[in-house]
Amino acid sequence: MDGAGQITQCGIPPGENFTYEINADQAGTYWIHGHYNHQNVDGLRTPLVIYDTEPAVLDYDEDILVSLEEWYVNEFKDRMKEVLNPLIPFPPPPSFPYGLINGINGNNSTPITFVPGRKYRLRVVNMASTEWFKFSLPGHQLQIIEADGIDSVPHTVDGLDLGPGQRYSAVVTAHDTDAYNYQYNATLYASFVPFLPGMNPR
Repeated sequence: MDGAGQITQCGIPPGENFTYEINADQAGTYWIHGHYNHQNVDGLRTPLVIYDTEPAVLDYDEDILVSLEEWYVNEFKDRMKEVLNPLIPFPPPPSFPYGLINGINGNNSTPITFVPGRKYRLRVVNMASTEWFKFSLPGHQLQIIEADGIDSVPHTVDGLDLGPGQRYSAVVTAHDTDAYNYQYNATLYASFVPFLPGMNPR
């Protein structure tokens, strides 16, 4: 079920479906995406959480998923036409993406509601194709307990740096007061350079 279309298996025709049956024997935070014709870049992707059937004693009160991704105005095939068009100076003007949090433009994203004193497991997933994100919750520290589907020795950080495809679970303890609202930050780094200096794909 993993690989490029027409190589590991035939593609799924428009309007049809395909049922995957997998042995989900490793609990953790993952994501899935299309591999055909740059479908991932154009938004065919979603988080996937596998819960343990016999979970250990949990040191948190609630589980919250935070997905991060980039979104371009134009489809990938249209952007590549600009790159390969000999009539447009190379490299073409950069096309920077929007950053989405749980599928919504970051400036309009939905607040995360904390109850003072409670502990929350934040499952942060970077589903971007090329961009990095830095996630933080000013005024709070994040205790990492899982990285890329593998439980880790708990350690505390001020923020999470996530490359494309990376996932972290971090436990955060809400402050004992509700007198303030805290802004969570998901900074997108559009630093991907598809070609080396001096390289011209034409």
